[in-house]
Amino acid sequence: MKKLFVSAIALFAFASTSFAQEKKVEFGLKAGANIAFVTTEAPNPYAKQIYGPMFGGFVNYNVSEKFAVQLDLLYSQQGIQVDGQPIEETDDLMAVRSDLDALPALTGIALPIDGQGTVSRYYTYNYLNIPLVAKYEVASGLKVMAGAQVGILLNANKNSSNNVSAEAIAGLEGNIAMLGAMATAVQGQADDAMALSTQMQQLIDAGMGDDPQASLGGATPNQVKAQADAGYAEATAGVAQLSGAQALLQEKGDDLLEEGDFDVTDSFIKTDVSLVFGAEYEMPSGLFFDARFNLGLSNVKANPADGEYVKNRAVQIGVGYKF
Repeated sequence: MKKLFVSAIALFAFASTSFAQEKKVEFGLKAGANIAFVTTEAPNPYAKQIYGPMFGGFVNYNVSEKFAVQLDLLYSQQGIQVDGQPIEETDDLMAVRSDLDALPALTGIALPIDGQGTVSRYYTYNYLNIPLVAKYEVASGLKVMAGAQVGILLNANKNSSNNVSAEAIAGLEGNIAMLGAMATAVQGQADDAMALSTQMQQLIDAGMGDDPQASLGGATPNQVKAQADAGYAEATAGVAQLSGAQALLQEKGDDLLEEGDFDVTDSFIKTDVSLVFGAEYEMPSGLFFDARFNLGLSNVKANPADGEYVKNRAVQIGVGYKF
């Protein structure tokens, strides 16, 4: 990436001192559209490409009659959309169900939001792209090109919407309340076990730890205390699991049901390195048309989990003019 920037600066410096050399250096403007999408570690069947603008300027240096090098400075809107995904198939809800199924008391619990609607997400990533490409003329006016590109993320936005019934939302809120009530009940069991353990400890301290008549049920205080301690540990673990499940359901439920525009710039890294391939047809007047494919190499997701990645892809169709 550093080499690309050094090359870019060198090319601009050279261009500024070489303009008088009989069309060796050409400047121009171009604009067009992106057909943009992303690839991820787990393809989403509801994901679709988005269409966004692309425009900017460039400097082209003709090394020879057929070979040239071009540096662009382009605004480029890229991204992805997820349209009408059933709510039960979202990553958020599947994560909740996995956590709940890990708890014996909640395995297979019915979530009333299942099958009760869809969610849609529209992501736009606004980049300042700096591609450097080599071009070779294979026929009169027709050139092929290849090179590399550095993209600088300006900002990223997420537009969220959902189509979920009020009854399903109320049911989800009921699930969250139920988990809280269960955690409270299990906490009561933990408190009772701790009280019993404390009571038995007092008997043990009084020298009656092995006296079966000192406690109920014919067990010694030592035995009862051991059972109480085990019950306390189990109940405490249950409280932690239930509280965690409640917090997860609350968090993921909020994510699923959010609506509006959200700034998600911090969810992505600031630079994106890509390979660029394409072709260009130039008319004698200086008007040209080009098509490019940008193959993102960088994982642009900030702080990805193991194996998680998001990589940009874009087909660019442009028209421009060389001065």
